[in-house]
Amino acid sequence: MNANSLQVYLIGRPQSGKSTSFAALVGAGAGHRRVALVPDARLDHLFAVFAPRKRTSAEIIFCDIFALKAAELTGRAAERFTAALGDADMLALVIQCFGEVDSDGRPVDPVRALDEVMLELVVADHSAVERRLERVGKDARRGLKEAAVELAVLERCRAQLEAEQPLSALGLTPDEAKLLRSFSLLTLKPLLVLANVAESDLGGPPPAALADYAAGKGLRTVAFCAQVEAEIAGLDPADQASFLADYGIAEPAAPRVIRACYDTLDLISFLTAGGPDEVRAWTIPRGTRAQQAAGTIHSDLERGFIRAETTAYADFARYGSFAACREHGALRLEGKEYVVQDGDIITFRFNV
Repeated sequence: MNANSLQVYLIGRPQSGKSTSFAALVGAGAGHRRVALVPDARLDHLFAVFAPRKRTSAEIIFCDIFALKAAELTGRAAERFTAALGDADMLALVIQCFGEVDSDGRPVDPVRALDEVMLELVVADHSAVERRLERVGKDARRGLKEAAVELAVLERCRAQLEAEQPLSALGLTPDEAKLLRSFSLLTLKPLLVLANVAESDLGGPPPAALADYAAGKGLRTVAFCAQVEAEIAGLDPADQASFLADYGIAEPAAPRVIRACYDTLDLISFLTAGGPDEVRAWTIPRGTRAQQAAGTIHSDLERGFIRAETTAYADFARYGSFAACREHGALRLEGKEYVVQDGDIITFRFNV
């Protein structure tokens, strides 16, 4: 995963409001793959303090993918579905929680809908594993040791999928997960549930049955009314505040969904600021050390890393300047093993 080109793909059953949810997250415009800026009040504050020429937010790419049903995921359709989702860092599952009936004319049942979307992923993975087993089986019969190892892992995967269980619950070792990485298996990807609720449920929590069921599978759920949120996202920023107030919405869906994506993937942001050119947010996995964080900016910084001059954003906001942070002992020089914290403001010292 490249955290600075994070890709989240929306999937869902027909008529779940998937494409409307996509519009709610990225606003009006053409294309099924759009970039959204990651809101960050810390970056806004730094821009106001330093007034550089440029403000660069972290970005997240949302993609709207065609809807299919599990029964349709055979042969070329399954291959197309897997290929379409292969680049995703995570999947957002849009679940219909509005109206009386679903696309099949059945009473709306969000729990059943979530199960069916997850079954689509299982079926697509089963097709991919079966195709790979055919190839690897031939190599294993020829006595190739590497093929025998892969065959054993794939057979475990097939059994798991035939039990209609995701591969994420299989307990793969790091070596096994690495072996499967190039196959873009969908049930190994992190998931987020988006509950698309009726306008009458706007601003409330997701349906309890859906949230509880998703939580039992280790999944977060975010609720919003896609139709209303898409209207808000299509407005000029100056008009959005009054529209939100009219509907009693404290915060639009997009920031809430983006935060949930970051939490699901365990991502944080560090900040660079102080010069005349730019303030910027950089996305990294939680637990990243200072030298690797420097490489997020440029490989030269990682290769020639000397020290990271670091202050926590909370300290900067309290004291008001880097000089004041230094006076209070809040501006530190950290080495390459320092674990970067969310909101750290860092200047990297390096020599190439």
